Amino acid sequence: MDLIFLVLITFSSFIQSQTGWIQQTSGTSSQLRSVFFVNTSTGWVVGFDGTILNTVNGGTNWSPQTSGTTEHLFSVYFASVSAGWAVGSDNIVIKTTNAGMNWVQSGILNGSGLPAVFFNNTLTGWVIGTNFAISDTVYKTTNGGTEWIAYDSGVTGAGLWSVYFVNTIIGWVSGDNGIIRNSTNGGINWLSQNSGTNNRLKSIFFTNSLTGWAVGDDGTIRVTANAGALWSGQTSNTIQQLSSVYFINSSSGWISGGSILGTTNGGINWIVQVANPTEHMNSINFTNSTTGWSVGGNGVILKTTNGGYTGIKLISNKIPKTFSLSQNYPNPFNPTTVISFQLAVNSFAKINIYDILGREITTLVNEMLQPGTYEVDWDAGNYPSGVYYYKLVAGDYSETRKMVLIK
Repeated sequence: MDLIFLVLITFSSFIQSQTGWIQQTSGTSSQLRSVFFVNTSTGWVVGFDGTILNTVNGGTNWSPQTSGTTEHLFSVYFASVSAGWAVGSDNIVIKTTNAGMNWVQSGILNGSGLPAVFFNNTLTGWVIGTNFAISDTVYKTTNGGTEWIAYDSGVTGAGLWSVYFVNTIIGWVSGDNGIIRNSTNGGINWLSQNSGTNNRLKSIFFTNSLTGWAVGDDGTIRVTANAGALWSGQTSNTIQQLSSVYFINSSSGWISGGSILGTTNGGINWIVQVANPTEHMNSINFTNSTTGWSVGGNGVILKTTNGGYTGIKLISNKIPKTFSLSQNYPNPFNPTTVISFQLAVNSFAKINIYDILGREITTLVNEMLQPGTYEVDWDAGNYPSGVYYYKLVAGDYSETRKMVLIK
């Protein structure tokens, strides 16, 4: 039977690969650079050539809004369902006070471009301006963008990419050459922090005044638990550029770029949710632990309603001595069962389900995982009673087990 099974799986069909991310129809082929949602229904995306898209139904439909500019827009932020700002090339800042029905110019600031905007409330916000010839500037407003005050970031000959404030006083910026700088007076003065890397850090995010992450080139992830006094590294399982990081609390977070990554334990383990998206994913944003969006090149918008996970759970990060695939339980089962497995080293793991004829009918796991013990559920509610096989392939390790579905 084993020989017949191995031969038959080469003719696999009816593949139903599971994924935690689904592409939405954006209606544009423009490069999309930033996404922001104020709730699970209402959000905005901005991109090249003045592109602004809005949804009021979670992305089922996206409608263009008139930005009033043809400049590239790099970043968008909303402080309420009505008040939002977008920044981009040629130092343009635009603002809306009516959810994007009208966008008006809110200043032209000095610099080679404006990569990021961030607001704490409808009045107080910051924009970073990159100018390689002179010191990069952090612009601050306390009246919703009517006026902007320029402050010297102390960064010269490099570019800033991201800004984040946990309140109106304490904030950080990140940029080229591993730059991280911190302000404790609302952005007036900035002090350098040692990130521990020389890689470009494209995005920075804090969940409170102590805990934050910065991500960037070559799969770099840096984390701090003491407001940036010490930054240490986390393993991303990728060498691709990471462009955006977002956390909903100090445990659950996501990163997008050349891959989409997710963690449920503060980054101790990062799971690759999408290993090779069709486009580089420039920005990621979540409204709760399950619902989020990521945007990228060629108008690509991806959405998840399950946190990007396909049912796989990390049970223990204690490193096993060997690879193993356990017998599913319960077995026989109806209609759900749990499959456990162990990985001894970093591995790209794949678990496929096959029917009695050796036809591949679904994929439960298909991603890079760190060493540890994992569980994944299989719901066979749409399949008939009978004998099924599940197979784990991880590096050079391969094992197949039999299970029985009885309805």
